[in-house]
Amino acid sequence: MSKSQNAQILAHMKRGKTIQPFQALILFRCMRLASRIQDIEEMGYTINDVWIKARNMYGEVKRVKRYSLVR
Repeated sequence: MSKSQNAQILAHMKRGKTIQPFQALILFRCMRLASRIQDIEEMGYTINDVWIKARNMYGEVKRVKRYSLVR
């Protein structure tokens, strides 16, 4: 049985990596990263988020959140 998206995203951030929505989709097939982050916070972890500008698949610049685990 594979790990849940919550567990995969948490493990990714525990390795010191950040994550943003497009990465979550590619790496973990997660279409609702903000919901998974909320789940992780409810588990007792503190998550930092910052707004960044990123290009979408059409080359347009959009604002998205980048999340990281507060140690």
